[in-house]
Amino acid sequence: MVSLFEASPDTRIPAHSHSNVQMGYVLQGKAEYITPGHSQILEPGAFYHFSSNEEHEIKNVGNENAVSLDIFIPPLEQVLRAWQARKDQS
Repeated sequence: MVSLFEASPDTRIPAHSHSNVQMGYVLQGKAEYITPGHSQILEPGAFYHFSSNEEHEIKNVGNENAVSLDIFIPPLEQVLRAWQARKDQS
């Protein structure tokens, strides 16, 4: 599943994990990607990867929206449910 992720400045996605592998490509902005024992600030053109059940958090540390293209394998169920709910409302 491919998903566009966007976070406004100062947004923080708290530490979490899921059984899905997650990888992505940074399109815009600057965000800090944090895993236990490692932190890295990524900018456009950077690629990231979280293994299945790997705890991670993300902080937008820039002055503009941070935008990335996320890929989840297998698809992330809560995102699929949210897409379906929006579709059902239209």
